[in-house]
Amino acid sequence: MLNETASSVEDRPSVRPIVRYGLPEDGNEEVRQMVMTVMTIEREIASLKDPRLVRAIGATSAPREQTPIRAVYEGQLMIDSETAYDKLDHLLMTLDALPLFREVDGKHIVIVMNGRVKPGKRGWWLNAILFVATLVSVLLLGLNMALNEIAAAEGIAAAREIGERGLLELWRGAPY
Repeated sequence: MLNETASSVEDRPSVRPIVRYGLPEDGNEEVRQMVMTVMTIEREIASLKDPRLVRAIGATSAPREQTPIRAVYEGQLMIDSETAYDKLDHLLMTLDALPLFREVDGKHIVIVMNGRVKPGKRGWWLNAILFVATLVSVLLLGLNMALNEIAAAEGIAAAREIGERGLLELWRGAPY
């Protein structure tokens, strides 16, 4: 049997309607205009199941339907990527959206995500605790290295004597 296309009632091939699913369409014209300021758009990826989108986000399967992806555009950047990102990020800030730049098969892909990162307030005390912990751990490591050098040069007994004093000898780790 031959592989023939099905015909319609009037003996013309039926045209399949283009079904767009997965990504919202409303409000994307404004996003498209913003993206066009930094990139020549060759194609808009309309399906979450598009293999290029899956590779661009580094997933092993298609994203879920509840994804925060607002729009995906494929094309070539008109300016260098760092400048393009800064410009597009500034433009999308008004829409509470965030751009992600990817490159797949030599094509640039811009993924526009809904929402932006809004870091919460954090007290200074956490930074102070982490700083002190880092300082003490570096000094302890330096002390350990200094004790090894003393043991190699003067003998294990001298290193053991210094090591028994514990934190009083912590200053020996300062050169490290």
